[in-house]
Amino acid sequence: MSTLNRQVAKGAIWMIALKASIKAIGLLSTVFLARLLSPEDFGLIAIIMALFAMIDIFGNFSFDTVLIQKQDATPADYNTAWSFNVSFGIVACIIVAFGADWVSEFYGDARIKSVMLVLSGLFLISGLQNIGVVEFRKNLTFDKEFRYQLLPKLVSFFSTLGLAFWLKNYWALVFGSLIWKLLVLINGYLLHDFRPRFTFSEWRHLFRFSKWLMINNVFYFLNNRSPEMIVGKILSPQAAGFFAIAQEISTLPTSEFAANITAASYPGYCKISHLPVELRRMYLVVMESIAFFVLPAGVGIAMLAHVLVPVVLGPKWLSSVSLVQYLALSGALIAMSSNTGAVFMALGRPRVSTLMGMLRVVILIPMIYWLSSIEGLNGVAQAVLITSIAVFFVSSGLIRFGLKIPFYSILRVFARPLGGAVIMTVCLYWASIILYQNGVIEVVMLFALLAAGVLSYAFSVVVLWVLAGCADGPEKRILRLIFNKFKLGKIR
Repeated sequence: MSTLNRQVAKGAIWMIALKASIKAIGLLSTVFLARLLSPEDFGLIAIIMALFAMIDIFGNFSFDTVLIQKQDATPADYNTAWSFNVSFGIVACIIVAFGADWVSEFYGDARIKSVMLVLSGLFLISGLQNIGVVEFRKNLTFDKEFRYQLLPKLVSFFSTLGLAFWLKNYWALVFGSLIWKLLVLINGYLLHDFRPRFTFSEWRHLFRFSKWLMINNVFYFLNNRSPEMIVGKILSPQAAGFFAIAQEISTLPTSEFAANITAASYPGYCKISHLPVELRRMYLVVMESIAFFVLPAGVGIAMLAHVLVPVVLGPKWLSSVSLVQYLALSGALIAMSSNTGAVFMALGRPRVSTLMGMLRVVILIPMIYWLSSIEGLNGVAQAVLITSIAVFFVSSGLIRFGLKIPFYSILRVFARPLGGAVIMTVCLYWASIILYQNGVIEVVMLFALLAAGVLSYAFSVVVLWVLAGCADGPEKRILRLIFNKFKLGKIR
């Protein structure tokens, strides 16, 4: 393995550890808060945060991505990026304050106004964050990124939980968000010695690449946050709450895992973007790792949703079971498509990601309105799944022709994970029937099915790997790690 591949692999491990820790904290927070607060509380905050995301797309210049891609970035580049972030934070804060009345009237809920006024401070806090921390990812020093993000999340978790016990309403989520952003702001200046100055001297250089990323952000918002806004308007805030929590639970191990791998591999792609053979090889290695973990995770959550929801969230969230099933499968497909955009951005072709985002929007929004009128909230989740299937095949085609990857190479990436996921599905189906017939309680059933899923998938992919001649892949890397750790010998 080359030095760069080792750096990327090490970075991926740090990012996975970071996001796994953050998501574990987030999952615990969701579990506790779901029992303390109502679906309507979550729906109210989900609508407001979706509105904030809509405003944020006009100021999310993605300068961190630009600074990583630009290998010769200067302090003036960093200062200009920070200056734009601060300026937008001030403007957005004012816009939210003046627009709170109109939004409250649009949704017919007076509570929205006061929440928006308080949360408007999030824009200003985010704008002031230290732009220098981008170097943690650019230089592949993800251990520093780990320290930068984890501590604020941990402290805000306990703060939000304490507030939920005390207030027992949506204000716990509001103040918890503010505490988290403030801690991230403080931590950034403690961990990195870069001290930004106000200037716009390098705006032309930054926007030459950033303009496409800004357009991408518009499509990202429409694809990922607009469903909550649409559901909140055409159905109810309670329905938006069910959808928001279902999406968080169902995509927890898929989207986050893929995002971590992509974040770690993107700087590596940038460094070898001028070497097509090396870039193609790295892409296939990364995609093989993503598929190896994401496919069984998405399928497994869909198969366990009927037990997972009542055990983790409680009986008042049972309406989310079918949503979790659809969204879990969708999340796996989205996760496997996400790495394509990183490759094209590294190649200096962000417009490809823009076109993919546009395609997803063109399919998703009309499908949401159509299927929700027929199936209600389930129709919204079905629309997300159908859209994800279409985008997955398109992105696979684009990357195949863009990097000139043979069809059999792409097929090999997905073959063993898909085969293992199918075998795991059959095992979980029959295990569920047996456990139900024997009257096993839900908590025990959940852990039993989790064990059955992990063991059946692990056994099946190892068998398929041996049948494939023990080729290079995630299986060999995992076994090598285990053998080295416990000094069992060496695997070549």
